[in-house]
Amino acid sequence: MDICTQRSSPRVRPRRTSNLQERGAMHTSRRTVANKSPSLANNKVLARTSTSNSLSSTSSISSSGSTASTEEVLADFAVRSRSSRQALYIVRRLQALKRAADAANPLDHAPAFAYAKYILDHATRLEFDQYAYVQDALAIIKDLASGPSAYPPAQLVRANILLSGPPCQDPSKPILQQRDNEGAFRLYMSAAKADIPDAAYRAAMMIQNRRVPWGGDMTESIRLLNMAAKHNHPGALYALAKRLLGSGSRKDLVKGIEYLRLSAATATKVHPEALHDLALIYRDGLSTLVAQDPTSALNLLLDAADLKHAPSQHLLATAYLSPTPSLGITTPNPALAVHYCSLAAKASFPPAMLSLSKMYLTGMSTPTTVILSPDPAEAYLLARKAAEKGLASAQCLVGRFVEEGQCVKCMDPTKEATLWYKRAADQGNREARMRLSRLEGRP
Repeated sequence: MDICTQRSSPRVRPRRTSNLQERGAMHTSRRTVANKSPSLANNKVLARTSTSNSLSSTSSISSSGSTASTEEVLADFAVRSRSSRQALYIVRRLQALKRAADAANPLDHAPAFAYAKYILDHATRLEFDQYAYVQDALAIIKDLASGPSAYPPAQLVRANILLSGPPCQDPSKPILQQRDNEGAFRLYMSAAKADIPDAAYRAAMMIQNRRVPWGGDMTESIRLLNMAAKHNHPGALYALAKRLLGSGSRKDLVKGIEYLRLSAATATKVHPEALHDLALIYRDGLSTLVAQDPTSALNLLLDAADLKHAPSQHLLATAYLSPTPSLGITTPNPALAVHYCSLAAKASFPPAMLSLSKMYLTGMSTPTTVILSPDPAEAYLLARKAAEKGLASAQCLVGRFVEEGQCVKCMDPTKEATLWYKRAADQGNREARMRLSRLEGRP
């Protein structure tokens, strides 16, 4: 018997949608989906609630290892506030962490790490002595990550800094001027030996992406991914799922779907991709293994969109423009289409910027409400941004703007339009080729 026949129908919490004009904001999607299959028989619940947990990792660390206190919650809330009163909680939190670090046993690295990590996570929100705080935090992290008694979590943070740089630094006194891939890889491997799942995942991806000298053998990368997957690391589970789903054998497909579901169940803002991919599988079905399930597909996409996954936001925008039975959308909703397209465009996702550009060209409205007024100037700016990122269809649209003199003026419109058409035509855009032939006088 195949997986499809044995899997029970997903349990989905009822969701309500209403006009954005009436409610004043887009509804927040939440789902609980339990997908049962032979490979997931030991999992009682496979569900995830979309929440913003970017601050929980630091606020939950204290010298006693206890859960977040009221002071920590207020401090984390203050990060989202611009008022001077709430900003005081950030100062109080920093002072409390500093006192705990100073009073801690020299052999206990957790308090000092919590203090430094909090600074690095909130550095861009500090309103005073920003660079001094960051420099102090980097020195603490570097000290904790080195030596025979190195602290593995500090090694992970230090490696991240070596790869991507500090969150901010004084331009006149740069702290870290160049990246160190090999140094970061050594720290990742050292932290992975201490069973830090994110370190194992990042080391594996550095091997796969050839960011460190390595042979063609991917055995070590797979070992590291499996090490992280044992801790339900969503990125590692997703990487293993993609590898298995691409093999083609039925056994690997079954295992790949299992990993994809586990990754979706633990998805975060850093790793939301599994939600999107699993939604596509439920939308289209997968051979005899997974049946089409529009409701689950839609809920997965909504959750991915909650985690700011731009491709999912753009797919939802496209689906809400016209009836999409494969996602359970039977009635177009222009308001939601504009909402999700705007979110994806704000994240600089080129297809979304192009779609929003076209919306601004014509405007969006219902028989009773104007949702988006026509704005050719905004349409041009969005198309230009997408074109500069290399999207061929956007390059063709910019060429049209220039050629027709709409919202843009230049000395030689024909020459400028030809350049944009050539860029799009080189990528195989048919419309650009036709327009380029017309401008050059070719039949």
